[in-house]
Amino acid sequence: MILAIVIFAIGVYRSVSSFDMKPVLMPGEVEIMMQEPGTLDVAYEPVSVIDGVQIASPVEPPMNLYVVSLEDDRRMELSAPKVAATYSLGGRRGRVIGSAELSVGSWKLIGESAGEGQQQAVYAYGQSGLVSVFMPVLVAAFIAVILGPTGVGCLVVGIVIRSRGRKALSPPVEG
Repeated sequence: MILAIVIFAIGVYRSVSSFDMKPVLMPGEVEIMMQEPGTLDVAYEPVSVIDGVQIASPVEPPMNLYVVSLEDDRRMELSAPKVAATYSLGGRRGRVIGSAELSVGSWKLIGESAGEGQQQAVYAYGQSGLVSVFMPVLVAAFIAVILGPTGVGCLVVGIVIRSRGRKALSPPVEG
């Protein structure tokens, strides 16, 4: 049972440490370097912290976001996310709103105001892939589900064997 708890705790730790969504204040743009092809996830954070300052944004995302290649000016729209995920971590709370499959190279994530005025909002982007963030927890939970009942079974068998051993060693009661 202890092993199941330790494995689950390690899975949670690895999951949290692999979370790498960088917050950015929009409207604006941020340059992203893709070292290998993959998915760029974009999240909206109505509650966030940037440079130690807590920022509250509107409940719904007020920006139009897209990604542009710096090499050939190719524009990529964000598609619906593969994983509908929300997170709350370190004073930040957000939800994934889109993703884009990008090739190796330099890209820009651009946010433009959708309505009147220049209302600011916090978004976050990351290349880690949310599936890879949740996978250590899922694997650890699976192992814990297998080890937990095995540990309980061993405990029960041990108690039964021990109690039978004590009965065999105790002197008979005469009466």
